[in-house]
Amino acid sequence: GDELAFDIFKQVQVDTPVIFTTAYDKYALQAFRLNSIDYLLKPIDKEELNRSVQKFRQQLLKSAAQVAFLSEDLMKVQKEYQKRFLVTSGEKIKSVNFHEIAYFEGHQKYVFLNTHHKEKFIVDITLEKLEELLDPKHFFRINRQFIICFKAISQMVVHTRGRVKIELNPPVKEEVIVSIERALDFKGWLNQ
Repeated sequence: GDELAFDIFKQVQVDTPVIFTTAYDKYALQAFRLNSIDYLLKPIDKEELNRSVQKFRQQLLKSAAQVAFLSEDLMKVQKEYQKRFLVTSGEKIKSVNFHEIAYFEGHQKYVFLNTHHKEKFIVDITLEKLEELLDPKHFFRINRQFIICFKAISQMVVHTRGRVKIELNPPVKEEVIVSIERALDFKGWLNQ
């Protein structure tokens, strides 16, 4: 009987977890080659069977966690980020490619898109929404006011309490400082 079972496993791809039970220990090596959960000798001890079932449950949980982790990574890889933004200049509508964007700047109720060519446009999107739309490889939110492109950084200076002061190009009038909460993530972003 046991030999026949192993012959079937050789001929058919079995993806279902199996706990082998037999009166003979000579099949143990074959059972483990078939990725079995366990190999129990008859008469079956109830505690051993419970341990085998628990082992299966742990493998199942580990597999589910790995699938969730891989799925999350896949979503990050496959996510499509916004490539262009429509802006208005007077009565004209213009499409600005993300490569042209130096930074987004929030002032009061407005968000401004600033290009590397020193153009400035009002956009009808919040900085929070922009964080979702922009590729994090190219853009980083440094504080409540700014989302910047790496290429827009002309200089960085160590500031108080581990913060970083940034000089942007095109320049802005006020100091641009990476918030304490974002400083560590910012340094990680620069290192990618």
